[in-house]
This record gives sequence, C-alpha cells and structure tokens, in this order.
Amino acid sequence: MRRMRENMIRMITAACTLLLLAMTPCVLTTRAASDDSYYVRDDADLLTDEEETQLASRLRAISFAHACDVAIYTTEADVLDAQFDAFCAEYYESAGYGADGALYTIGMGHRTWDLYLQGKCVEALDDEAQEIIYEDVIDYLSAGYFNDAFMLYADDIEHYLKLYEEGGVAAAQPGTGEEDASELMQSHLPVEKPGISVTGILMSLLGSFGISGASVSAMKRGNKSVYRASGARSYLVQSSLAGTLQQTDTFLNNNIIKTPIAVAVSNSSSSRPGGMGGTSSRPRPTHTYRPTHRPPMSSSGTFRRTGGGGSHGRF
Repeated sequence: MRRMRENMIRMITAACTLLLLAMTPCVLTTRAASDDSYYVRDDADLLTDEEETQLASRLRAISFAHACDVAIYTTEADVLDAQFDAFCAEYYESAGYGADGALYTIGMGHRTWDLYLQGKCVEALDDEAQEIIYEDVIDYLSAGYFNDAFMLYADDIEHYLKLYEEGGVAAAQPGTGEEDASELMQSHLPVEKPGISVTGILMSLLGSFGISGASVSAMKRGNKSVYRASGARSYLVQSSLAGTLQQTDTFLNNNIIKTPIAVAVSNSSSSRPGGMGGTSSRPRPTHTYRPTHRPPMSSSGTFRRTGGGGSHGRF
C-alpha cells in the first residue's frame, strides 16, 4: 500500500512537471502578445502614447499573421553610423526575437536608420523591396513625421510578406526539382544543325550555269532577225521633240494653317505618398494607411545594403 502511494506521488509529480514545461512557451507567447514594447520600443520618445498603441497593434497583427517578429525600435544612444548595424543585431538578440523577423531601428544620435532582417524576411524583402520601403518612408523620417513613416513601413512589410508566401518573389527563379533541372539542362544543350557540303554547293552552281547556258543558246539560234544597229537614230520618232515648252505661274491663295504641337506629359511619377519616383518593375505596395502630413520632397537620406541582407542609412 505504501509503495503504491509513493508511485502515485511520483506519477503526479512527473505529470505536473511535464504540464509546466508544456505551458512555458504559451506563457512567453502570451506575454509577448500582450506587451506593446515587444513590437514598439520607443526609447527616443518619437510617438505619442496613442500612436505607439496603434502601431504596436498593427505590427502584432502582421507578426501573428505571417509567423515572424516585425518590430520597431527607437533610441537616442550615441552609436556611430559604422557601428549601428551591429548595435541593432545585438538588440535583436537581447530582445528575444525569433529566427524570422524584421527590426526597423531609428537612432536619433546620428539620425541613422537600419533594417535588420532574419530568416524568411531576408528572402521576402529582397533588394528591390528594401529600396521601395526606403523611398516610401525617407521623406517622412527626414521631416520628423515618424508615425506616418512607421505606419507606411508596416504596410510595405505586410505587402512583401504576403507576396513571398504566395510565391510572388520566387516565381521568377527557376525550380530546383529534378524535372526542372532536366528541362534546364536540355535548354542549354547545343542544337545540332545540318551540315553544309562544299561539294554539293559547287555541283549545284555548275548545274545551274549549264542549264542557263543551254537555254540562252537555244533562244539565240531560234531568233534569225537579230542584227546590230549602226546608231541610235533609228529609235527616234520623226518630229517627236518638236514644239515649244510654255511655263506659267498661277497664284492660288495665301491661307496658312497653324497646328499646335502637343506637349508630352510624363506619367512616370511614383505612387508613394510624398516620395521620389521609383523605377520598380514590380507592383508597388498599396497603402491602407493615409499619412496625416505631407513632407517636402527634398530628402537628403542615404541607402546602402548591409552584409546580413538588410539595409542601412541616414535620414
């Protein structure tokens, strides 16, 4: 009886331990889901409380819908431009973000921005996508309209994550399956062209000349009335050049028709709000957010790629 009671206690203890271990990820996920600072940490105090709450809700919805961490971090830390990307990578790790994520960081110390990517976000946000995001937000950042910039960034991130999951980014790349590889190899094999025989060409030319010469000789023998003329006068008709050439100029009218030349109007302007024109061959993101400000289009921002697949610059 005593041994049975001890076994029962061990079983209950083991069951409780397993239950606690199973609940740990749920507790962490619930904490991250309910904590706005997990998605928006505004240490530089660039947003109002209402803006911060709305932005965190937007990023939380994107993160859960696409199984990745999409977050924004602002700081007043005095980090040099050359060290800012490493600073963002360190914050990404310390904040506990997952293997798939996109962290957009604003450093007010030297007016620096950084897009740090991990996992599938590196593939979803290729060079062209990151340049479009930069074009969409840089004027707002430079003008100090940070909430507008962050909300547009959220729209762009969501657009490219959807495009990636639907296969839009990888659609232009060849497949890696055996059938695709076989077709690719067949398409690169040299095409066999029929050979050209020099002897055949010579025989054809000789045959053509022989047939032509025989035909001309037969025609010449059949025409008995041909003789060489002594001059060209026999071809002229008598008095065919006689006569007087009269020239008369007659005035008709002086009407002048003026037709204005149409001026071509360029339709190459970008669809992004308040930004610079882009040259993207891919459809640009459709922004559900409508900015509350209209920044001047005179940004002096910079853009460059980083070694980890993200991008970095000044605003």
